[in-house]
Amino acid sequence: MRTILPFMLAGWSLLQVAPVRAENEVVARWFKRLEAAEADLLSGKFKAAKRIATGVRDDMLNRLGPGDDAGYVLGAALVYVALADAAEGRVEDALWYWHVALGLHPALADTALDRFGAAGALLRDHPPRTPLLPIEDDPDAPIGAVVEPPVVKKSPRPKYPAGALQFRSSGPLVVQVVIGPDGSVSSPVIVQPLPAPTLAYAALDAVRRWRFEAGRLNGQPVEVFYTLTVNFALDDW
Repeated sequence: MRTILPFMLAGWSLLQVAPVRAENEVVARWFKRLEAAEADLLSGKFKAAKRIATGVRDDMLNRLGPGDDAGYVLGAALVYVALADAAEGRVEDALWYWHVALGLHPALADTALDRFGAAGALLRDHPPRTPLLPIEDDPDAPIGAVVEPPVVKKSPRPKYPAGALQFRSSGPLVVQVVIGPDGSVSSPVIVQPLPAPTLAYAALDAVRRWRFEAGRLNGQPVEVFYTLTVNFALDDW
C-alpha cells in the first residue's frame, strides 16, 4: 500500500507543466500544499484541508498537460478533496471525487486510507467499478419488459482547461455514469480516456451537472447505466 504522495520529486521531470522552466518547482509547491492538506485532515481541520486541495486542483487544471504522471498528481489532489468531503458527511460529493480520481489514475485505489478513519473507510469501501451494460442492452432484463432509456434534459458545456489548451490537447472522451431515478448523475467511469487527464476532469465536472429524465422499466423510474461522449475540439473553443 502506498500513501497518496510519494514525497519525492525524483523522476517527475516528465511531468508536463507550464512554465516548463519551473516544472519541478511547481510540482514541489503542489506537493507541499497537499502535505499541508493531509496534516489538516489528520488533525480534524477538514474545511482547511478542502480549501487547500481544491486550490491545488484548480492550479493543476491551469498548468497540466498530457501524461500518466499528470493523471496521478491531479488524482491525488482529488483524493484529498474526497477525504475532506467524507469527513464532513458529504458522502455523494466524496464518492464522486473518489471515482473521478480512480478514473484518472486507477493505481490510486491502492492508497493507504486507514489513517484517515471513517473518511478513509468510506472511500476504501467503494472501489472502482467496471463499465456495465445500459438498461436497454441488459440481457438480464425481464423478458417482455418495456425499457425506456434516460433522456438528457440539461447538458451544461464543459470548460476547456487552460493547461490542455496550452498543450493543444483534444479529442473525444467516453464516460459512463449512473443515472438515478431522480435524474441525477453519479458513479463516473472513464471508458475511453484522453492523454490529458484535465480534459477528463472537465468533462466529468460538467456531466455531473447534467440532468435526465430517468430511465424506466415497465413505466417505473430505475437506476441505469448511461454512456456518453464529450468531444473536446480546439476549433470549438
